[in-house]
Amino acid sequence: MKNILVILLALVTFTVNAQTVVPIYWPFSISSTQSNFVRLIIDQANKDQKKYTFILEHKPGAGGSIAVKTLSSNNNLALTAHSSSFFVRPILYSENNYNFKDFTPVLIQCVGQPHVIVSAKYKNFEELQKQKFLTIGAIIGSLTEIQAKQLKKLLPNTEVTIVGFQGTPEITQQVMAKNLDLGVDLPANLIQWVELNKLNVIGTSGSTSHKNFPAFSKLGINGFESFVSDYFIIANANVKPEVVVELNNILQQASRTNELKDLYEKDFCKKEDLTLQQSNDLYKKWSDTWPKLLSNTPK
Repeated sequence: MKNILVILLALVTFTVNAQTVVPIYWPFSISSTQSNFVRLIIDQANKDQKKYTFILEHKPGAGGSIAVKTLSSNNNLALTAHSSSFFVRPILYSENNYNFKDFTPVLIQCVGQPHVIVSAKYKNFEELQKQKFLTIGAIIGSLTEIQAKQLKKLLPNTEVTIVGFQGTPEITQQVMAKNLDLGVDLPANLIQWVELNKLNVIGTSGSTSHKNFPAFSKLGINGFESFVSDYFIIANANVKPEVVVELNNILQQASRTNELKDLYEKDFCKKEDLTLQQSNDLYKKWSDTWPKLLSNTPK
């Protein structure tokens, strides 16, 4: 009888202490600065509470759509951290189609991050115009591909070949090795090389220039203004609303650290601290806006 009581007590203790493991899928390069956005949130969230154990799982490929499909096929509680490329891939490539309404935002992380076109060979757009052939690296099915296509459109007398990669760090490595003429990457991944004069910034998307990172629009080159990245974490839309509220509270609190704020600032990405209703409204706005933006995308 005593042994039975000990076993029952152990089972009760295990049940009380058991945590729900929640994977957060990351779709892009695991070595990128942007993956650290999620790592820092996970680390702090696991310190703040014991009900959930958040873990980062790398699910790369197909412009971020593999992570989304992994999420949609998971019957257990899971999340995906993503960027605005979430809205790009299914619009550009019908074989990777999914419905934005099948997901719900749990956390809006930061907004307005520009994409940067860099070169180790050429200093500015005027030099590009003089070239007969150019190569540019991009992640196919993501916003980086949109940037590359826009540049190609603006260079009608140059044969521009877009070379596909799975992650932006690999693109920049090839640009620095001068195996690629140009590449599209994100500010925090580039800033040290720009400051060391190892890479030249041709221009950035968005409408705001930053130190050493001039916006194309400020250089008199139009067409890149709208193509900035926003970062967010989503769940399947069938997750119970009270669970979404709970997860939002946990992750929102975990994202208020100075370390994460500094990381966002280095990437020129504006930290957001929205209510869940505001997050839902913004997600719906993106869902409606991106198809319109991409309807005139160069092929």
